[in-house]
Amino acid sequence: ITPLFRELNTLFFQVNFMSQRADILASHPELISYEVSSGKKQYTLGIEGISERMRAYYNKNLSQETALSCITQLLKQPIREIKLFYIISGLETQEDNTDYKQFLAKIASLKETYNNGIRILCSFGLLVRMPFTPLQFEKLLLTKEEWSPVVAMIRETTESAGYEFRLTYPYEEYFLSQTLALLS
Repeated sequence: ITPLFRELNTLFFQVNFMSQRADILASHPELISYEVSSGKKQYTLGIEGISERMRAYYNKNLSQETALSCITQLLKQPIREIKLFYIISGLETQEDNTDYKQFLAKIASLKETYNNGIRILCSFGLLVRMPFTPLQFEKLLLTKEEWSPVVAMIRETTESAGYEFRLTYPYEEYFLSQTLALLS
């Protein structure tokens, strides 16, 4: 991938990956070094589920250990920001939230050890049940009131741990996206 990266940098002012898989970065730390030396200062990692159970539900093969390994490697670099991206399904339980809280505490410890100056924020998208996917038949949540308890629980945990919570779009945009997905 580095030869491709070098070639693209001859064609464009700056090339970087917008969002990256934590498992790939964890298993290929040389990519992080290469990207940082190319000027990358912000990383977005798709963690997806707030717990091992939710990542399994989304069929993501990302363990907590792998995610923490990637985050550790990033914290050792001279970068400004790590954004952790998650999907909220509306099915998250208190047990999932407890796992998430423990995960954030581990990140805080790593941040304190390696680089307390890096900004870490948590960004959340609501799960759009897309047609022709295994999740297409999941119960639809089409009111703010149906989403609010789970979103509030996760927001409270995120902010209590000292991280910024972002919902990627307002509820109304989510409802429109979900409706359009159903019409396709």
